[in-house]
Amino acid sequence: MTISDQTLFKMVIFIAFVHGEFITSENNNWDIFWTIGSFAVVTIGNLSVSPFFLTAMIRKFEFMTADAFGTWIKSLSENNSFISILETFGTASFEVFEKFINKSLRHTLGEKVGPKLTEILDDIPFTEKEKQYFERFVQIEDTTLNNMVILTLMPALLYNDLMLKCFIDAFTSSSSFVTSKLFRFDFKDDNSTRLKSEEGSVNDTIYTSLINNFEVSRVKYIWKGEDLVGYNLDLNDYEISDVVKKILVAIWKKIIN
Repeated sequence: MTISDQTLFKMVIFIAFVHGEFITSENNNWDIFWTIGSFAVVTIGNLSVSPFFLTAMIRKFEFMTADAFGTWIKSLSENNSFISILETFGTASFEVFEKFINKSLRHTLGEKVGPKLTEILDDIPFTEKEKQYFERFVQIEDTTLNNMVILTLMPALLYNDLMLKCFIDAFTSSSSFVTSKLFRFDFKDDNSTRLKSEEGSVNDTIYTSLINNFEVSRVKYIWKGEDLVGYNLDLNDYEISDVVKKILVAIWKKIIN
């Protein structure tokens, strides 16, 4: 199966907005899927896998020790070889785990989990009402420009500090799971005076999060005259330092490829 970077971002961000009670949806499953992401209850054969609601998974695992993560993931399978390698998770290198995924789980992840994930995605399409509501806050272009994902942040999002923080957290936690490496954040407001007056607050939220999660050199301001109107983010050659997140990314890529 394949899922576009834009679709992944839209769904992860939408789920985060619903869970944070910034927006509402007639489809209660959106918030349920956040919980699914947290507790990985979608089961295929002997392997339980959270679908793509990775934001919730990452939030959960950020505060877990290696031993706790090993205990959790061991519970996902009755496969003895899977269990044995996870028993040494605390000392095993990521390369060892990745080789294990390639050798032992490729068939299960790609051929069994992938179709199941497709079914899940087909069951939860955006309604036209949800799409219009979502785009009041953020618009994500359906096509990439030179492998760049373009996200346009609307006034309703830019000037809501808590929602803006929710948005950037959802983006940073899911950005490693997409194939695109270049991202552009455009600020959209016809009222340039208002945008200028809120520039400091917006910059504190977005820029601070980006440099904390990535590196200062990867984030570039976009200026229009003396006005800050967005950022460019370059994740080419970026290496994930967190082992747990690297494992989740490796599993995810085997599911969709």
